[in-house]
Amino acid sequence: MPVIRDISYPQQPVGAYEKFEITFQLDATYTNPFDPDDIRVDGHFIYPDGREATVPAFYFIPYESVNGKTLLNYQTNLYRQTGEPAWKIRFASGLEGEYRFHITALTGMDAEPGRCEHLRLCRQNVFQPAYRFGVGQRVPAGGTDEFEDHFDAG
Repeated sequence: MPVIRDISYPQQPVGAYEKFEITFQLDATYTNPFDPDDIRVDGHFIYPDGREATVPAFYFIPYESVNGKTLLNYQTNLYRQTGEPAWKIRFASGLEGEYRFHITALTGMDAEPGRCEHLRLCRQNVFQPAYRFGVGQRVPAGGTDEFEDHFDAG
């Protein structure tokens, strides 16, 4: 049965639409942390009005580029691990109030609910867009893989 431990998250209220991030360790038997059929970890957030949102966790491994450049194509020899892997859940809401959350981990038919916690969203940095448009840079195919070669840093 999975055991969720070493849970950390912001203890202060977060603003509306700001990221609330939970980091934790998971003692469980699984082969591939990126396969939800092997291990499924979810955060369950209960809104102030009683609704619930389920947010999938992800397995995070911190890396950095060995040459200080961001590459558009991952090459194992050009990145190094900078810390220990951990599980993370990220949540944001525009609704003010006090929330509760718990974490579940499923391997096969077993489930281990995490302890119930609280977070508070306050009315700072409120952003209510009428529309959202994706904006990005067009990157030509071929050529160099270095991000900095395609975009002006200035």
